[in-house]
Amino acid sequence: MAITRVCTLTSTNANTYSTSDEWIAEHGKCGLGHATVESGTIVADGTNAVTRTLVYADAAARTSHNTAGNSDTSYTTTFVSESTT
Repeated sequence: MAITRVCTLTSTNANTYSTSDEWIAEHGKCGLGHATVESGTIVADGTNAVTRTLVYADAAARTSHNTAGNSDTSYTTTFVSESTT
């Protein structure tokens, strides 16, 4: 079963982001390019936060990515939801 995980990423500075390209230019792809991620999006809304959605083939792929961790302190991650299809 595919796993879809949604998180809010919030910049630790005062910058705002009108597009995902602006966010990525400053913070990188934030997991979108990880080998276990089948697809993903970053959606900006003009605030200092974006919504990131990552899709994994299964729970093992999600666990593998989550185990890798994140050492980037330029943003915080807040879990929103996870669903299976």
